[in-house]
Amino acid sequence: MLNQVCKLFELQDGSFQFDPRTPIPTSTMTGLTTIPKEVRLKGLRVLRNWKMLEDKLPDPTCALINTIHSKPQLSLNQIEQQIWEFTKSTVSIIAIAEQLGAPVEKIQQVAFRLIVVGLVEEVSIILEVPDELYELESTMIDIKFEPSKQENTVS
Repeated sequence: MLNQVCKLFELQDGSFQFDPRTPIPTSTMTGLTTIPKEVRLKGLRVLRNWKMLEDKLPDPTCALINTIHSKPQLSLNQIEQQIWEFTKSTVSIIAIAEQLGAPVEKIQQVAFRLIVVGLVEEVSIILEVPDELYELESTMIDIKFEPSKQENTVS
């Protein structure tokens, strides 16, 4: 079944939606049950050809923030769990890759999986200028030079 789901992500065009109300083909049932998010996550884990999804991967300069405030109910593997831990602060995907010693592209793919199942979202990082810098800048602008009180005479 995972191979069939994986092939859906390799399609160039189209869209699909998992419908939980679809009648289940009982003749091919295995007795195992899972939720659609788990199927999507597992399908993306086994995906080898990411070419069709390259333009959908999160920007490496962006950060990831969690969309839920409790522990994920999905079974995350080790790298997914590690990336999940970085969603509590504003760390770029590039910085996550550096800290984990993994290629940026790999971190983007794992981040994409977490985005698709609704655990995280991509956000731009906005660099904040500390108030002290504004104070320093205004101090520099307000400096006035007074002429020297000592006059030089030229003869």
